[in-house]
Amino acid sequence: MAKRARRKPTVSRKKSTKRSYSRSSKRHSEWRHSFFRVFKLIIAICLVAFVIYLIANQFLFKSSKPFVPGEADKTEITRDSMSDIEYLDYRLYKLFQESNLLEGWIERSGNTIKVRLPIDFSSITLVHSIITLTSDLGVKLIDSREDLAQRKYTIDIGQKDKSVRTLILTQESSLKRHRGKIAIIIDDFGYADNDEIDRLLSLDQMINCAVIPGLPRSKKMYEKILSHKKEALVHMPMEAKEEKVEYSDYTIYASYPDAEIARRIGNAFAEYPAAHGMNNHMGSLATSNAQAMQAVMNEVKRQGKFFVDSKTAPESVAFETAQKLHVPSAERDVFLERSRDESKDYLKKMLLVAAKIAEQTGKAVIIGHPYNNTIDVLLDEIPKMVQDGYDFVAVSEIVK
Repeated sequence: MAKRARRKPTVSRKKSTKRSYSRSSKRHSEWRHSFFRVFKLIIAICLVAFVIYLIANQFLFKSSKPFVPGEADKTEITRDSMSDIEYLDYRLYKLFQESNLLEGWIERSGNTIKVRLPIDFSSITLVHSIITLTSDLGVKLIDSREDLAQRKYTIDIGQKDKSVRTLILTQESSLKRHRGKIAIIIDDFGYADNDEIDRLLSLDQMINCAVIPGLPRSKKMYEKILSHKKEALVHMPMEAKEEKVEYSDYTIYASYPDAEIARRIGNAFAEYPAAHGMNNHMGSLATSNAQAMQAVMNEVKRQGKFFVDSKTAPESVAFETAQKLHVPSAERDVFLERSRDESKDYLKKMLLVAAKIAEQTGKAVIIGHPYNNTIDVLLDEIPKMVQDGYDFVAVSEIVK
């Protein structure tokens, strides 16, 4: 009997497909894990590189950032805290400020600084100052070019023959020269109310009027000052060394406790709330007393006001104390008169002294009194000084 041929065992299609899928899934899983390992490695490398960049940027490279004119006054600057280019920017803008160039005349775009100048401003003098500045800072003048037709001067400043700053100075006939700010404070309002004072208040330019609190005409004069849109100050009576100051509930004596000084100052500002600040009436003894001035400045600061040191004594510590306590403050640069009947020639001379200070430093504080000759000279000379480029401002604009 013939034997039946034995059929070879076959693998079912279902099992074969399953085994194939299993191998494919395994390969896909391995590839996915490899991808994530590589991805994580890349992320780790990037993080390490970023940390290294931050450390290098902090300690090695100190990236340059532009200064704007206002920051030169507000920022605490030390040479070691800045890169060479940052310090160059800072010194340039300080130079522009000292030259009384307005912020709106200076524009920065990338490495180019464009400076607009009034037509009567000496661009050659400014160029010479810039060249002197670059030699002091260790950078050098790479190139300078003058275009007479365009009234333009271009300066390239560089390091290692590579330009880092391009300055373009252009004179424009539409700009008015700015020589500096002058704040005139007229003391002793409250004693009188007459036609001479009305003449003074009618002046178009800004003057600052200091009212002695507690006098019979003080309140009326305060209101008149405000109606003429002038800046009002409290002219605070303070103890003098030789002269006798008027005694009132506002007068400050050096021996008073801090609480009493604060009370009197608080009462003065409550009586004249629109007064932006205070200066001292007499006070050669009180302003020379550190403890009394600390009490004064603490209360002025609490009131949100400013203080102007009239400098009635060379030993005054008022301004110094105000600055230490971060009270907005200024100090008198020029006294207009030596006496009530001061000559007009002397008054004009002192205005010229103040003008020179304003031109050199950007600002000046003058103190005078409502005497006839003083009023005559101010009415005649202030409009001329405005034409020459001086700005007469509220003292609140120049306190620091």
